Amino acid sequence: MRRKLLALVCILMLLAGMAAPSAEAAGNVYFTAANDTMLELSDATMPFWANGYLYVASTVFSVQTLSVGSFYNAAKQLAGVYSRETANCALYFDLAKNTVDDSDGFGYYPPAILRNGTVFLPVSLVCSYFNMSYTNTKVEKGYLVRVYDKNAVLSNRLFNDAATFNMAYVYEQYMAAKTAPSQSEQTAQQPENSTGSGGSAGQTATGSQTLHLCFRADERENVESLLDILDRKNAAGTFYLTMEEIAASGNLVRRIAVSGHGLGLAADAALETPVAEQLRLANEALWQAAGVKTRLCVLENAGQEERMQAEAAGYRVLSAQVDASAFGLKSTPAAKTLFSKITARRSSVTVWLGSQVSESGLRALLDLTAEAGDRLSCLRETS
Repeated sequence: MRRKLLALVCILMLLAGMAAPSAEAAGNVYFTAANDTMLELSDATMPFWANGYLYVASTVFSVQTLSVGSFYNAAKQLAGVYSRETANCALYFDLAKNTVDDSDGFGYYPPAILRNGTVFLPVSLVCSYFNMSYTNTKVEKGYLVRVYDKNAVLSNRLFNDAATFNMAYVYEQYMAAKTAPSQSEQTAQQPENSTGSGGSAGQTATGSQTLHLCFRADERENVESLLDILDRKNAAGTFYLTMEEIAASGNLVRRIAVSGHGLGLAADAALETPVAEQLRLANEALWQAAGVKTRLCVLENAGQEERMQAEAAGYRVLSAQVDASAFGLKSTPAAKTLFSKITARRSSVTVWLGSQVSESGLRALLDLTAEAGDRLSCLRETS
C-alpha cells in the first residue's frame, strides 16, 4: 500500500510538471504599461515574481506621464524613485546593502533586485508609498502589468480593450527579436573584408576621449527627460542652476546629486547683485536642498572682471573647449555636427550645451559617443 501511494505521488508530480510548462513554451509573457502608455516588451525588462512579490523594471517609473521619476547610479549601486510633485518624497534602494529607505531614513521591504544590469523594484511597495496603483491582468499572451496614477485617462477596462492591438504588435516585435540572429552570429557570418555599417574596411572607433557635457538646467521638465536618457545610457553630465531655480526645484536638485551627476551654479552678470554674491546665495540654496555645495559655476553676460571676481571668491568658472549653446542640440544632424567638433580635439573635452537640448538630440549624441567608445563623466571641481 505504501509503495502504491508513493507511486501515485510520483505520477501526480509528473503530471503537474507536464501541466505547467515554462512561460516561454506557453507563450506567457508579462507586458508592462504606465498610465496610458504600452511599454516595450523584452526579456531584459520583463516583470517577474520573487519571494512572493511582483517586480518591474525601474524604468517603468520614468515614464513622463507618471507623477514619479526614477534613477539608477551603477557606480554607487543606488536606485531610487522620487515624486515629481512633492518635496522630500523618495525611496532609495541600496543594492550593495540590500536596503530600502525613504527621505526621512525609515526602512522598507522588500529590496531591489539587479538582473543583468537592470534594476527591478517591488511594484507593490513603490505604488503604495507614492499613492499609485497597479494591476496584473491575464491577457491572451500572458499578463499585463499596468502602473497608473491620477494622471491616467483610461480606466483599466478601457485601457485593456484599447491595448489589445498594441500588445499584439509589441509581442510580434518581441518574438521577431528572439528569432533574429544575435550580433555575435552576424559578426561570425560577416566576410573578413566586409565593411558592415561602420564605413570603409579597417575603420576603427576613436575611443580615446573623456567628454564632460554641461547643461543649463533652466527648464525642469526638459532636464528630467535629459536625466532619464543619461541614466539609461549610464552617462553623467553637469547641470548648472541659479539660486531661484535651486529653491524652486528641490526634488530635481536632489535627483541630480544622488544619481551621480554634477551640480554647478549659474549667475548673470547683467543683474544688479554681484556675481560672487549670486553664487554664494545659490550655494546656500544648494545646501538647503541637497546638503551639498560646489565650486563649479557658469557666468552669463560676464566679462573678464566678473570672471576674476568669481575666481577670487574660490569658484571654478566653466571654460569649455566646445561651445554648442548657440546652435543647440535638438536633432540628429546637430548631434553629428557637434560630434565632429568634439572628435577634432583630443583627450578630455568639456562641452557647453546650454539649455537648447532636446531628447532626440542628446540621444543621438550619446549613440555616437558610445559607438566611438568615448567616456562621459561629470565635471569635478579639480578636473
